Amino acid sequence: MPRRLPKNCTRAASSISRASTASSANRRACSTRGRSPPTWAILKFAIFLGDNETFSITYAVESDDDELRKKLTDVDAFETVARALVPTAPWRADGVAEPMTDVHVMAGLRNRYRPLVDRNGAPIVHGFVAVGDASVCTNPLYGRGCSMAAVHAFGLADALKEHGTDAEALGRSFAEYTVDQLLAVVSLGGDAGRAGAHDAGGDVDRGPACVHA
Repeated sequence: MPRRLPKNCTRAASSISRASTASSANRRACSTRGRSPPTWAILKFAIFLGDNETFSITYAVESDDDELRKKLTDVDAFETVARALVPTAPWRADGVAEPMTDVHVMAGLRNRYRPLVDRNGAPIVHGFVAVGDASVCTNPLYGRGCSMAAVHAFGLADALKEHGTDAEALGRSFAEYTVDQLLAVVSLGGDAGRAGAHDAGGDVDRGPACVHA
């Protein structure tokens, strides 16, 4: 529970993600012979702090779990879950915060790298670079966007300092830096998403989506 709870809040993001949880507690069981266990359902959640003493609560569910996603877009259902989860309950206790929005949905949360070089490492366009999410992005539920963009910006500054106006060398150097420093993070996110989808019996080839408020 936070030391000081914000006075106001956004009513939260339900983000649909395939990422596996960072930590988990589980107990295995074997279904009774002849009886099928219920369909897997996964719910992840996070609290994101904003400015001016605001925050959002975010849920993440499987992108193909239409039933759960639709239920969580209902304000009353969203609040019921927020007050039932131990970590989020203090943030939605009576008198702590007032909702500012309805529940919003966002889709297309993917781990993606858009290279601006060909298979041989040669730039496909000169005098243009993509930095941060424009080049490399991961599911925002991981909270990596700002830090990855900062690392990327420093790499671009170093490449510009070293190669100046040599657009060919700049493009190659910055692409190599991107692969060396950031692509592993994207790969880890993708692996976590695929693992989460596999554990849940989901379709690992489909991208995640997201609902938030």
